[in-house]
Formats: sequence, C-alpha cells, structure tokens
Amino acid sequence: GTLQIHRDLEQEVANFLGKEDALVLGMGFATNSTIIPALFEAQAGGSGVLVLSDELNHRSIVEGVRLSGATVRAFAHNDMAKLEAELKRAVTDGQPKTHAPWRKVFIVVEGIYSMEGDFCRLREIVSLKNRYKAYLYLDEAHSIGAVGPRGRGVTDLLNIPTSEIDVMMGTFTKSFGSAGGYVAASRGVIDALRCNAPGSVFGSAMSPPCATQALAAFRVISGAEGGGVGAEKLARIRDNSNFFRRRLIEEGFKVLGDTDSPIVPVMLHHPQKMAWFSRQCFDKGIAVVVVGYPAVPVMYERVRFCISAAHTRDQLAQVVRDVTEIGRRVGVLYERAADA
Repeated sequence: GTLQIHRDLEQEVANFLGKEDALVLGMGFATNSTIIPALFEAQAGGSGVLVLSDELNHRSIVEGVRLSGATVRAFAHNDMAKLEAELKRAVTDGQPKTHAPWRKVFIVVEGIYSMEGDFCRLREIVSLKNRYKAYLYLDEAHSIGAVGPRGRGVTDLLNIPTSEIDVMMGTFTKSFGSAGGYVAASRGVIDALRCNAPGSVFGSAMSPPCATQALAAFRVISGAEGGGVGAEKLARIRDNSNFFRRRLIEEGFKVLGDTDSPIVPVMLHHPQKMAWFSRQCFDKGIAVVVVGYPAVPVMYERVRFCISAAHTRDQLAQVVRDVTEIGRRVGVLYERAADA
C-alpha cells in the first residue's frame, strides 16, 4: 500500500532530522515494538546484542526489546553513573559464560519521558555512547515537533547534532495531529528495516490522509509553509507549558518534569484520589489523563496534563483555578504550607 505520499513523508522526516533516510509506519506503538526486534536482530535470537534501557522507557520499547531476544539490562532512570557502570561491565566482562565481546551494545532512551515529563540527559548519554563505542536509539514521541527552537526535539533543544544519534524514532500522534510513527537513520539501516521489520513487511501502509496531515504539519513547523506560524506555535507551546507548570507549583501541587516540557505530571499518590480527581475534572470540562497501576507503581498515581500551542493564557489560568479547587477538595496539594 505504499504510495508517493508515504515516500514524500519519509523524505520530509529524513530532511527534518538531518538523516539519510526514514521509514514511516501506521501505528506509533508498533513503530517501536516491530522496528526494535529487526534492529536488534531477532532472526538471530538477539545473540550477542546487549540493550541498556532506561527503567522508565515506554511499554512499546519494552515489548520490542523482549521480542528481539537480546539481552537487556535496565538502568536507574536518568542515572548516568548507573549507565556508565553497565557500559563498563559490558566492556570488561563481555557476554555471560563465554566472556566474548558483545557484538553490539545499544543504549535506548526517550527524549521526554511520558509519565515523568523530564528530558533524558542527552549530552551525557552521547558522551558515554562515544566513549564506550555503543549505539544510541532515541524515542522522541513526546518531544519531536514540540521542543527546541526549530521543533526538532531534544537534539535541537540541547544543540546536539543528530549525527550523534544512530536511530531516531518518533510518532505523529502528538505534535502532528495524525497517526503513525517513523524511524530515521542511515540509508543502510533503513533499507534493512524495510526488508526485515514486521511492521514494514507485514503491516498495512500508513493511512494516506494521515500521511498527508503529518507532511503538512512538518512543513508548517519547518517554515516551508505558513510563514512564521510554525515558529510562533513553538514559542507558544513553550510559554504555555512553563506558565502552567509554574502556576501549579505556586498553588501547592507536587509537579514533576523539566522546564520547557509540554508534559506536566502532577502526583496524586492514591488510587481513590486519582478517580475522584479525574471525575471532577471531567465535570469541569477539563480533559486529563490519570495514570495508575500497572503503568506506575501503586501509590505513585498521577494526572498528566498535555499542553498545546492552541491553549490560550485565559484557558490555562482558568484550568489552574479549577484544578486547584479540585485539588483542595481531594487533598492533593501536597506542597502547600499547612497554614495556606
């Protein structure tokens, strides 16, 4: 079902990210879960491949690594000392039993972690990757098109050349208002994935209307179409995110994540409070995502706000007032002083 619109979108993705080629698929989850097995050589049972995966990586990454058969070792979230310890172990000890060198070592991280709202420590990760001669797989599902002065994601935000990232993955369901996902890399890697990844070989092509929507969004973000609209939207989503995060903190919510991140998680710390908070937000006409077990541990329940460039300052201010009142009733203003 591949059409010219799919080829055009793939070329646009590759150009946008400064990569030689790209492959688009019809589903975001399936991009990770069907690309990773081919990348980590599932046909060979993942033999000799070691994957160092952040412990908070998305389920789609977990599934892809599991299906690959590669050896996986999780490291503590964003803990560079733990990551380096695993890289040293890989180099000094080699494979279990035989102690033969690993054929490949992959580091797998996300640009913005969907339940934490924080950025990966990409500068340090790239430095470690180069020092220990590993490969880097970066999932930018929540950061592509949303952060950085040109909307190119965390590499753009942190001024890191995309040439330092071996494989870049992202989805079209967030910033692009569409569906599906992509993977961008060298031409050789993409050629191999086209021929071997289950999502490419056995899956249907991405819906042409969705491909058209994603292509148009890329061109607006890059400034190829719409003049300065893309730049204005990027500035607005950054300002909106930082305003909303700051106001929630001021009101006494326990807010996770980093400045400039459009993902704003707020801790609720109780399954019943999570249900109450969600229902009361719904009654106020506020769309939120509440997250409980098994996506997060019990008693680490949270609500996730996803900020858009389309939100007005008045809308965000009203939501802060409404959720603060809800938070007071539910009892989740954990950072508010006792006498406030």
